[in-house]
Amino acid sequence: MAGTVAAPFSPGAPGAGDPYFPLAGNGGYDTTHYRLQVAYDPPTDYLKGVATITAIATQNLSALISTLKV
Repeated sequence: MAGTVAAPFSPGAPGAGDPYFPLAGNGGYDTTHYRLQVAYDPPTDYLKGVATITAIATQNLSALISTLKV
């Protein structure tokens, strides 16, 4: 019986190809949408935020690296 064999899982390429941060993140997926919710309270100098990212894998990934530097 012939069947389809899935590609092995492996990490994506090092870096996502950003010219400013060439080694941030990894390849192997495409981000399709970003949603940022940010709130700032000047009297307390408090900044709060949530980032929601929608992405689709372009290969069988063994790892996904999300880099956020504040």
